[in-house]
Amino acid sequence: MKKIFVLLISTIVLNTYAQYPGGGGGRPPGGMAAMERPSAEQQAKHETKKMSKQLGLSNEQKEKYQVISLAFSEEREDLLESFPRDQFPPSAESREKMKAGMVSIEQRKQEQLQKFLTAEQLKKYKEIKESEKSAMMNQRNGRP
Repeated sequence: MKKIFVLLISTIVLNTYAQYPGGGGGRPPGGMAAMERPSAEQQAKHETKKMSKQLGLSNEQKEKYQVISLAFSEEREDLLESFPRDQFPPSAESREKMKAGMVSIEQRKQEQLQKFLTAEQLKKYKEIKESEKSAMMNQRNGRP
């Protein structure tokens, strides 16, 4: 009985890691680049829901945030589509252009948000974005 149990557990563990070549840990072949990004509408809806909770947005603010989030999600989508996906890793020049574009989009988004968020909400929004940026950089550098 004990042997059957150990064999069953071993089979489950091996199947989990064998789903993708190289033990991808649940990522599809080709890594993150092969994954389909959510649409601009899906991104905007998710971000609005998340920020609504974290910032305590009123219904009127939620509606405005949704519109702004969708517009800038579409801009980000257009920016990402303008760079070749088959060139990996991207050149330093491409990375810098993309970074500059993303920074510009975020700055313009914050300018729009200033029009209807309170000072406290805007401060918290900036803290959240900075935290997300730090988490992303740590993940890229292999830190937890």
